[in-house]
Amino acid sequence: MIQEAPDVLGKLNSGRRIDYVLQEAPFEMINEYLFAMSSHVCYWESEDTMLMILREIYSSMGVQTDGSLPQQSLTVQRTRLQREVTVLSTLIL
Repeated sequence: MIQEAPDVLGKLNSGRRIDYVLQEAPFEMINEYLFAMSSHVCYWESEDTMLMILREIYSSMGVQTDGSLPQQSLTVQRTRLQREVTVLSTLIL
């Protein structure tokens, strides 16, 4: 007989709050979710935090960064750019 695992999702810390916010003004009690969102927006202002979150998301999807690929497999072709540089250098001379 197969037994189902107990539902533990959402029961972190025995159901107690894990995120506390210091209230700066008495009216912040009116809608604490709105003020919680505004206090957490600062995470997205940090490039390091965004990079960490994106790395976690992409690694769960199986996407690798360029740094993890062997350098021999990276090829860059810039034929159009080279022609423009040649034309520009001819015009300048």
